[in-house]
Amino acid sequence: MSKGLDRGLTPLMQAAAWVTALIALGALGACSVDDLVAAGRPCSATAPCGPNLSCSSGTCTSRPVDAALPDRSAATDTPTVDRSLAAEQISHDLPAPDAFVLPGTWVNLPAGSYLMGSPVNETCREWTNMITSLKETRHSVTLTRAFEIMDNEVTEGQFEQTMGYNAADPRTGSIWPYSNVAWPEAAFFCNRLSDLMGLPRCYTHLGSAKHCSSFQDCPTGEVCITSTCQRLAPAAGYAGSKIYGCSGYRLPTEAEWEYAYRAGSSGAFYNGDGVAAVSCGSCSTVDPAVDAIGWYCANTTTKAQPLTKAKLPNAWKLFNMAGNLTEWCHDGNKKDLGSGGAIDPAVGHTPVQWNGVVRGGSYREPKHQLRAARRRQQSLHIRYRGTGFRCVRSLSPAKADAGP
Repeated sequence: MSKGLDRGLTPLMQAAAWVTALIALGALGACSVDDLVAAGRPCSATAPCGPNLSCSSGTCTSRPVDAALPDRSAATDTPTVDRSLAAEQISHDLPAPDAFVLPGTWVNLPAGSYLMGSPVNETCREWTNMITSLKETRHSVTLTRAFEIMDNEVTEGQFEQTMGYNAADPRTGSIWPYSNVAWPEAAFFCNRLSDLMGLPRCYTHLGSAKHCSSFQDCPTGEVCITSTCQRLAPAAGYAGSKIYGCSGYRLPTEAEWEYAYRAGSSGAFYNGDGVAAVSCGSCSTVDPAVDAIGWYCANTTTKAQPLTKAKLPNAWKLFNMAGNLTEWCHDGNKKDLGSGGAIDPAVGHTPVQWNGVVRGGSYREPKHQLRAARRRQQSLHIRYRGTGFRCVRSLSPAKADAGP
């Protein structure tokens, strides 16, 4: 396992981080940056002070940033349109670069080969023919680089520590996985890790950069992140399979994600094939084999579960690869990956890429969605409450023999 290291950044980069923090703070409520710095602004019911200030006797005054928030645990898991990051969120200064420690636990996985996809006789294979379903054609894959991966989904606490805000929905606590995230926001988080660890960014910003307070303010396909309309794509030099050459943090490719899920296994799930007698789409009957490794609609339907309640990890000690939250992959959407062998595969992003790929299934879905080979497309710019992510980083050839 690798651990985060403190790495100081240059004074210029530190200054940039503080500017970013001020911009983020200024976007979180009715107060401007000046209002947040200098309390005393007049306020009323129609002119509130924002998350960091309270209105007392007609004047904005400071209050703790960790003030209690409304309980939204009853929210449903229907797709949520890219709601404003400015509303109902706690604001924190972005972490000081010289004090930043890489969040979470990271596991080094070796380079290797495996069979990606599923055999034609696998139970629950391509079980539904929904428009979001993608083919599971089996083919050989070789990954020539070792990589490190987070052992669990990014949590609300980790997201807030890194990004300076928390827009999870429902917001449940620092040890819960961060949900309600669009692809550009997940890629933005990975870029932020790279910035703070002194590594190159794997993604570049292609959006309009319009000021925004909600998704309605942004052109189609863009997301409102820290008050700016954003659309991200692989950075110059990292298109297609070249993404493996980026030494910064990024989302896992589909090939890396399934390789990590399987951890050397070849069944429908990383602990076997499940119980065939239990319907692939049942949310009323628990499959004991699937119940052992993941949260899904037959054992929970209210919300994702905290990391402290994680089910059994796979052989490489990775948690929540099956269930809890569906996870974003790096790749653009492709209906069928084909039967030909592939080395370091990655589906590229088109200039206007509307759909990406998610893996793993969520707490709202039946067991067939939790299978290793299950692929599903999802709109890149829409936030879904059942969707989260984890990051990876390619390792140098010198570390290619590192194991979990």
